[in-house]
Amino acid sequence: MPQIVGLKNGYIDLLFTSGNLPNYASSGGLYDLSGNLIQAYGSNSGSHSIWNSYSELANGDLAEASIIFNGTTYSISYYNSAYAYGAGFVTTVVPSTTDQLSGASVSDGTLAAISYYEQTGSGWEVRVVVDPGGANQNHLLIAPSNAVVSSWPGTEIVQLSNGNYAVGWDSTSGAHLTIINSAGTILHDQTYAPTTNVTDILHFSSSHVGSGDLGITESYQGQIYFWYMNGSNYGSTQQIVSPGSETHDYAPQVTTLSNGDFVVAWYNSDTHSIEAQLLDPTGANIGSTLLVSSDANNVSNLSVSALSAGGFAVAYATDSGTQATVKFQNFSLGATSNDYGGDGKSDLLFQDSQGKIVSWDMSDHTYSGFAFGTGAGSSWQFQKTGDFDGDGNADLLWRDNSGDLVSWSMHDHQYSGFDLGHVDTSWQVVGAGDFNNDGKSDILWRDNSGELVSWNMNNHAHSGVDYGHVDTTWQVVGTGDFNLDGTTDILWRDTSGEVVVWNINPNGTHSGFDFGRVDNSFQVTGIGDFNGDGNADILWRNTSTGDLISWDVKADGSHIGFDLGVVDPSFKVVDIGDYNGDGKSDIVFRNSATGNVVTWDMNDHTHTGFDFGRVDSSFHLLA
Repeated sequence: MPQIVGLKNGYIDLLFTSGNLPNYASSGGLYDLSGNLIQAYGSNSGSHSIWNSYSELANGDLAEASIIFNGTTYSISYYNSAYAYGAGFVTTVVPSTTDQLSGASVSDGTLAAISYYEQTGSGWEVRVVVDPGGANQNHLLIAPSNAVVSSWPGTEIVQLSNGNYAVGWDSTSGAHLTIINSAGTILHDQTYAPTTNVTDILHFSSSHVGSGDLGITESYQGQIYFWYMNGSNYGSTQQIVSPGSETHDYAPQVTTLSNGDFVVAWYNSDTHSIEAQLLDPTGANIGSTLLVSSDANNVSNLSVSALSAGGFAVAYATDSGTQATVKFQNFSLGATSNDYGGDGKSDLLFQDSQGKIVSWDMSDHTYSGFAFGTGAGSSWQFQKTGDFDGDGNADLLWRDNSGDLVSWSMHDHQYSGFDLGHVDTSWQVVGAGDFNNDGKSDILWRDNSGELVSWNMNNHAHSGVDYGHVDTTWQVVGTGDFNLDGTTDILWRDTSGEVVVWNINPNGTHSGFDFGRVDNSFQVTGIGDFNGDGNADILWRNTSTGDLISWDVKADGSHIGFDLGVVDPSFKVVDIGDYNGDGKSDIVFRNSATGNVVTWDMNDHTHTGFDFGRVDSSFHLLA
């Protein structure tokens, strides 16, 4: 059973148990977001570790609970180490017993706790140990043997933001939730299930937005259910988050993303794929179902974890009948475009005729202005924005007339400048995006002959990837993730109007998809996710009439066109971003005659317009 933990240091821990009784082995490794192995964890073959659970604590330590079976007796050990199995300690939580132990889970949070099943003479019980690494371990009985159905599929425990714990277990009436404090007092105890005889326990994720809030998921009759529990009132209405047409969805897991949103991931056994649904901090759906991976056959268990740079990762095991293969997929939701303040909303960037740089930090339909000084100088031109250092803030890329390249790493309205070196002026910056799926924006270059190269950025260093030569009748017209694999793709158009996307793989290879020909009276005017499904969409505009059309692009390359109406050609589309923080891209217009700035807040295929008023024409809107 694989488990994945997104660490605060930006790496991923992938851990799993393999083998046969009594010689199971615990193994795994530390990986970067591109899937490169940083450190392998040695196999603990012969340790008789038959059940393992992992989590990251609030201080960054990795916690592990292991059930040990030596062929005769059982015990539970607790491991605590600094990040990737560094210096740490191990302690025995449950000493050797002939009682069978199963289903151990270790919590995250500031103070670890372990939940597990123990089979006594009268049946299975649910127990919890609070502070297993402390001198005064608190052993608690949560459910007596007459309330527990079985020891499978295990318990689950998380620490809530208010310090209490949520424990999930399999009860006689279905999937069960018990809320306790660290002293063991039961604060809430109830069955949350669509009906009785549910064969899956509840899976939890603690919200860090509301005190004691909780996201819960489970599967029943091939559909995925979700509850949002308010910390002051655990009564809640269930909702089905998987598409209503799907009736063979299983093994759901839930995690809380760095921005406070939830994500539920599950296995679709009909399409052999891993799917996911984003939900906001109150449990409302964001967009439609995401395709995380289409390479998932016979999955019985999966694990999902939030990533520190945004997005999430899913680990799962596929069974071919002769062997099991553990895989993981990083799904990068990416930093919000042009977010210079790190609040999850896109901002606007202006430069006046004297070189002064000003940002508007957007908050719904108001803004706060911040000046960054006189800019990089008159010989420097703005190129692109992107999160080149992976800190969640959009950075600025500048280039001077000689070819020198400089990035401004932004942080809370301040910046640090970094010289990225000189590039011959025969090369131009044509795009930015995460082309190797490591959580950092990269720089896309093209020379006058048509050669295409990306600089894969690693903080302020880079490595180059040559994509080869493309005839100059083709131009890069946009970048975005068009196939929902977490990697930025490249959109091309030739002089005849033919539109092609290169679906980029993290290893530098690509596959092409032809969208067909579009009349040249329509030009690509922006790339964004206008319906909130996680997939990049294409915004077209008729250069003569002002007619605006969006292509909602699906991961398989299909698309549906929606006519957004005619906008007076004096209003130019100047930027795309999520200015109200609802998870959908919005459109910014500016009137070329008056200087008025207007946003369209997009909600699928409808919009609400907001006029921010006139901005003096001496201020040019950069991004």
